[in-house]
Amino acid sequence: MRRLDHVVHAVSDLDEAADAYAEAGFVVTGRADHPFGTSNRLVLLGGPGPGCYVELVAVTRPARIPPATPDRPSFADAVRSFLADGPGAAMFVLASDDPDADRAELERRGLHPLPVFSFSRPAPLPDGTTVTVSFDLVPLHPLGPHLGVFLCRHRTPELLWRPEYLRHPNGATALGELVIIGGPGPTEPLASLTGCRPTSVPGGTAFDLAGASLTVLDADAYRLRFDTPAPRRRPPVAAAVVMTGTREVSTTIAGLRIEVAVP
Repeated sequence: MRRLDHVVHAVSDLDEAADAYAEAGFVVTGRADHPFGTSNRLVLLGGPGPGCYVELVAVTRPARIPPATPDRPSFADAVRSFLADGPGAAMFVLASDDPDADRAELERRGLHPLPVFSFSRPAPLPDGTTVTVSFDLVPLHPLGPHLGVFLCRHRTPELLWRPEYLRHPNGATALGELVIIGGPGPTEPLASLTGCRPTSVPGGTAFDLAGASLTVLDADAYRLRFDTPAPRRRPPVAAAVVMTGTREVSTTIAGLRIEVAVP
């Protein structure tokens, strides 16, 4: 059983989206630049071990975006392509403790992962200093034109999950669910990817990701649950993030539905 690590929320204006999250009661990290043409700001939840987050990401230096090749995807190019149809959740990411072993296991399951990709980037701290954080990624072929997926190992998690970043004014403490619009199509590859057997829920299926749920709904079930139309992209597409906290929040930010529920 895999764990949900983070959700990639592609936005056109990084600071504008971060301001919208802040208005909804979230603490957002400062801007960090990737070496491949995108920049991010994070909404962190939990802690270094079981922690999860929403990654706001925007194209900030398009001249640095590398092209995708058959054996090496381009994260930044995928974000740029997604944003051509507007902002929203472009990808979701599962946690990895051993990228090489996970890649071999996914290969045995017929998912044909791409070679492990490692990189580092600077990360601003609350006191104004900067540290270097590092990651190992296992890229996978997308589940659809609007839904990418990969595995991620944090080599420096203690540098990201700082206490100052976890004290959200709205009381949000954990990312409990990612909701995907998709109907029955993604069920089989998601079962192979997550190592979980799906369970039936009204209008779809759900996968238990070690503390968080990955729920796949049809458009009608999504509309009934969130009282808002489903995104107009061709499914499958990630459409909503549900968190737990101490104050109820319900808003849509740059194409992604954000809910905070009180247990």
